[in-house]
Amino acid sequence: MATALAKSAGAAPSTPVDPPIRVLFADDSAAIRTLARYVLSAQHGFEIVAEAATGNEAVSLYDVHRPDCVVLDIAMPGMDGWEACAHIRSRYPAPAVVMLSGSTDERVTERALSSGAEAYLDKGSQLARLAETVRRAVESVREAVDRSRQIGVVGSASGGLRSVATITETDMDELRRLEYTVGHDLTEPLRVISGFTSLLEERYAAGMDASGQTFLRHVSEASDRMQAMLDEFLVYARAGRMKPSPQVIDVADLIGTVVEGVTAEAADRSVRIDIGALPRAFADPTMLKSVLQQILLNAIRFNTAAMATVRLEGWVEGKTTVITVTDNGIGIAPAAQERAFDLFRRLNTREEYPGVGAGLALCRRLMQAQGGGVTLASPTGEGTTVTLTMPAPAG
Repeated sequence: MATALAKSAGAAPSTPVDPPIRVLFADDSAAIRTLARYVLSAQHGFEIVAEAATGNEAVSLYDVHRPDCVVLDIAMPGMDGWEACAHIRSRYPAPAVVMLSGSTDERVTERALSSGAEAYLDKGSQLARLAETVRRAVESVREAVDRSRQIGVVGSASGGLRSVATITETDMDELRRLEYTVGHDLTEPLRVISGFTSLLEERYAAGMDASGQTFLRHVSEASDRMQAMLDEFLVYARAGRMKPSPQVIDVADLIGTVVEGVTAEAADRSVRIDIGALPRAFADPTMLKSVLQQILLNAIRFNTAAMATVRLEGWVEGKTTVITVTDNGIGIAPAAQERAFDLFRRLNTREEYPGVGAGLALCRRLMQAQGGGVTLASPTGEGTTVTLTMPAPAG
């Protein structure tokens, strides 16, 4: 682990950030805290203003030092990382939070990212990315505050004016509180329901009659569905706070990894993806990759043809890059085409097709964040064409 951290530190910028990123580091392992001091050093643009061995200490020290970022180990004595995160995120201004854990359980990862933290690292394999992760987490929070300040002055409900300081202290804080409520206060009892339902199934289902087993199955399915909706809501809400990093990209180079991931996920289907000419675009590569992946998956999932066929192509029109994705799927009725972009709007039953109805809503949000858009057209019985628009590279 020490070697990995040393490599990470060496890869960090040699010129210190001015001012340095102030960090509160909380971990019950003295060895991990020592390594963190080396990685998050002044030489690399950081300052560890305080260290804590428990969650209680972390909360108290945060109130004293008000750092830019708090790094929290999840498993600490007394107040654990989850509780400490909740207490710290309730403060204003809320800092960036990075969660650490030695567990590789996917459920821990999911809970960490739904707790309101900007990032999560597995100490076993990802700690080498600590400096980079802390820096990005702090930049994300700062950019969100900057965007709110750029709004200037807006009208209040009473017809008066309220300053951006009020927007920052109320609206942004309320959004974070809503995310925390969804990610913790609503999710936690749901996990309890799901856990006890699983125990009932394991221990008592055999002794139930057919009706009892059916009731239990419906409870389990509804719990899973609600958890999926909460997870998708958090993804959608956080997408609205993301700051795009647009750059000139060759869409043809990007699409290769997208297609590879999609075909692996849809391994049980016969799929043909045809790729035509694709232009360059001025876009955030991570956001665009997520959008293309979601649209390709939709083209395969909502498709009853023996061979799901998808065609991608694009061109430049003036200052706009256009990409189209055309499939031979079930299509969307004209009256429902705009509703398809509503969050949690399902156009088919759950028995017919899986999902919670958040995919296209997220795609539109990510495209709009980059100054682009997404529309669809679906002639009756002829599949669907999704059109993405975004800025073309200058010149």
